[in-house]
Amino acid sequence: MKILMVMHILTHPVHMGNQQRIYRECLYMRQRGWEVDCLYLGKNVDDDLFLTRDFFGKEHFFQYWTESLSIKAQIKQKIRNYIEESGVYRFYSLKYDADEWYLSGLAKKIRYLYEQKKYDVFWFQYMFFSKSLEELEDLPVLKIIDTHDKWANRNRIFQRNGQIPEYYYTTLWGERKALCRADLVIAIQENEARYFERLLKNTDTQVLTIGDLVERRPVSECSTDRYGFIGAKNRPNILGLEWFCNKVLPIVREREPGSQFIIAGAVCDCIPDYDGMCKIGRVDCLEDFYDNIKVAVNPIQNGTGLNIKTIEALAFGRPLITTSVGAKGIRSEKEVLLKTDSPQDFAEKLLDLLKNEERRNFLVENANDYIIEYNKKNMGTLYRVEGLLSDRQIKVM
Repeated sequence: MKILMVMHILTHPVHMGNQQRIYRECLYMRQRGWEVDCLYLGKNVDDDLFLTRDFFGKEHFFQYWTESLSIKAQIKQKIRNYIEESGVYRFYSLKYDADEWYLSGLAKKIRYLYEQKKYDVFWFQYMFFSKSLEELEDLPVLKIIDTHDKWANRNRIFQRNGQIPEYYYTTLWGERKALCRADLVIAIQENEARYFERLLKNTDTQVLTIGDLVERRPVSECSTDRYGFIGAKNRPNILGLEWFCNKVLPIVREREPGSQFIIAGAVCDCIPDYDGMCKIGRVDCLEDFYDNIKVAVNPIQNGTGLNIKTIEALAFGRPLITTSVGAKGIRSEKEVLLKTDSPQDFAEKLLDLLKNEERRNFLVENANDYIIEYNKKNMGTLYRVEGLLSDRQIKVM
């Protein structure tokens, strides 16, 4: 099976959650024997681009970009800038149209590649460029949109917390318009799959769930009272760490002054120093981080989608404490993590885990079982794409 992966972000270096998701998807596809090409929608010409190109292979990596931006989009961007600068964002935000980020000429580029390679699947990472699928309807190709997240009314999450709405957000109608162009929509977790099913009711678009295809890599037990968080430089991570450092860390330090909070990743650049904290920056190997903490924490306060750092901690065999937002999408009859939104309770749970080896082992054992079943389910869903492709080919014939 030949797949054209259409995406506007680079997979390497693999530091952010969405990069990890795409990287792992492509890795498992290759293991399945599928041929995966990448069409990168960006103008980068740097080390990150070359790393991504090396991952896919020069003969499987293509790039497309156009600077063209409609007058309407330029005017809207100026209005959005004014809204943010004036503080109006607390009450009002100007949503993107479904195709606001579309690159003119993209469909022509994809068609050209199809004529050369005869792909079986167009796999779009994110819905932002789905307009091209309208111009490619005549091609006998399975058209897939991997959503990564819900984008309708996403601005409200930020507004509830008094924050500037960032990145992309649209209307319910806009999200439906973008997604119904695909034969298959992939949700990152089951709650969002149900949302997309309701949104796409009475259309021919199917919905499947594929979470993060993680590799189970339990690390050895850490002997010191270290706990930690690793994450990229994005707003949810920064706000979550600020909440933890201001409300949870002081309680832990007062009770266990010898304990140490380890922070890794680019998020270190945005967090001031606190007593009892050690910032180690980016790590080349995730094992280097997880091998040096006894307990993982994920204090994220807002967001949608699937929190990949939660899945990652479970896959590395670390007992985890997180918030209700961080635990979103994790469904198990067994206790695989600890969840709380109370700073005091968060601190109490963390202190207990640092000292209670039996409790840690119990959570790790349950998490291992969960990850095994989680991966089986995700892989099974990924393989169903082959079945959908076969059904489509039969209909076309």
